[in-house]
Amino acid sequence: MRLITIITALLLSACSYSVAQTPLQEVVYLRNGSIIRGSVVEMVIGESIKIQTADGSLYVYPMTEVLKVTKEAPVSYYSQNYNVRSSSRSAATSGYEGIADFGYVFGTGEWGFHRIEVNTTQGYRFNPYFYLGGGLGFHYYHEPDEVLMPLFADIRCNFTKGKIVPFASMRVGYSFNLTDGVSRCGAYFAPSAGVKFFADKKTNFFVSAGYTIQWIDGRSDIFDYYWLEDDSYQNVGGVSIKIGLNF
Repeated sequence: MRLITIITALLLSACSYSVAQTPLQEVVYLRNGSIIRGSVVEMVIGESIKIQTADGSLYVYPMTEVLKVTKEAPVSYYSQNYNVRSSSRSAATSGYEGIADFGYVFGTGEWGFHRIEVNTTQGYRFNPYFYLGGGLGFHYYHEPDEVLMPLFADIRCNFTKGKIVPFASMRVGYSFNLTDGVSRCGAYFAPSAGVKFFADKKTNFFVSAGYTIQWIDGRSDIFDYYWLEDDSYQNVGGVSIKIGLNF
């Protein structure tokens, strides 16, 4: 548990550091739904505002068309002109986000059985860097012919912004055996790191690698083919490789 606590703290610290290192930019929201990001070079109270975008373009709007002016972290998924044309196409910085992934775990150690994994997470992105969700998976251990279903919390941190983004994630939860009814198994812990490739403002494909820890309680009668003793706990862990989709 101390290791889990340390890794959680490091991941949250990395998210906070990424946010802190990003300079803010000025953002003008128009009543027609458009969003312009850049630097305000001139503002006449009650009359007009002039803002320059990252590509050097200057835009002037009467204050009657302006909804609000704020300072926010830069958005680099699309050019500023793209945001000017349509706010609905601007890069998403918060809101609902779903995740689906498929992977394979190569077991390590005496109790490290190989398995196929399918997982899904539903959650909320608080900003371009931090995501929190909850999910479940179906993990098939093909050698002992067992199916486990972990229920987990999923914490994710993007380290940069752009079309190619490195990230880290951590899933923490508990698994149940579905092979013969539903019985308890043990704690589930799966840290990983990878890279996202954005197809548009929100949808991205990713690849990741990590290590899965799955504790098995001998009293649950799971893997009894391998003669786990009662009251014993074993980690059926392994190295994981995953591909997935954020949507």
